[in-house]
Amino acid sequence: MTMEAGLVGIFSAFADQAFTTQFGLDLPWEIYAVVGLVAIAALSHFDISVAAKVLGVVLVCEIGMLTLTAVAGLAHHPDGMSFTSLSPLTALNTNGVAGGVVGLGLLMAFWSWVGFESTAIYGEESKDPKRIVPRATMIAV
Repeated sequence: MTMEAGLVGIFSAFADQAFTTQFGLDLPWEIYAVVGLVAIAALSHFDISVAAKVLGVVLVCEIGMLTLTAVAGLAHHPDGMSFTSLSPLTALNTNGVAGGVVGLGLLMAFWSWVGFESTAIYGEESKDPKRIVPRATMIAV
């Protein structure tokens, strides 16, 4: 429940920023939160296959956008790639923000494991759960 509230909040903040920047449409963040909650409720109401199809389309779009962003960033970087952030000497350097890098690392470590446990839930929907659930869990891990 706490994670859901956080996700709705961050969705609302990013949606507000995107619509204000792209379209000049400055609406209260609560409107975006309600739209997000209605979409979640609608997808939760229908069969799991509907939500899985929507999630599949959104995931493909996300990977495409991330790929375009990465390629554009590498192509337009004046000095080429920089490996400074991978250096163990700079890993704990926070540039004056106490614990900033460590906190971000812990956040990413936490989020990297979110969702892998849902393979057991989807086992009810699969044809051969004794084979598919362990395989899906290992692939996710």
